[in-house]
Amino acid sequence: MRIERTINVGSQLELYSEFWMLEEDFQHLGGVDRETLENNLRELITQRLSLPTLRVDQFIGFTPLPEAPARALGLQAGQPGFMMELRAYTLRDRPISYQRVYSGPFSERLVVVR
Repeated sequence: MRIERTINVGSQLELYSEFWMLEEDFQHLGGVDRETLENNLRELITQRLSLPTLRVDQFIGFTPLPEAPARALGLQAGQPGFMMELRAYTLRDRPISYQRVYSGPFSERLVVVR
């Protein structure tokens, strides 16, 4: 299951997120409305499925922005952009989610909190 959304970071930065999880896990979340999906998805998975995120692999880099993220961020597709990939794991090192976060150029310093 893929969830696409934009995330505003402190009114300073707009991010585009693609969040994947197993369809079976998504179905076990029960009825999830749009407002609920705007919150922290990892916390939602922990609360509703009792599957805590125990480890996250994070990779960052610059890449030509794909069409969907560029359009959502009001940028030109193909222009250089920031991308972070996150692979989250739960109990017994089971993969729980995969996420790609995109942004155009920015000058703010960001703190990545685990």
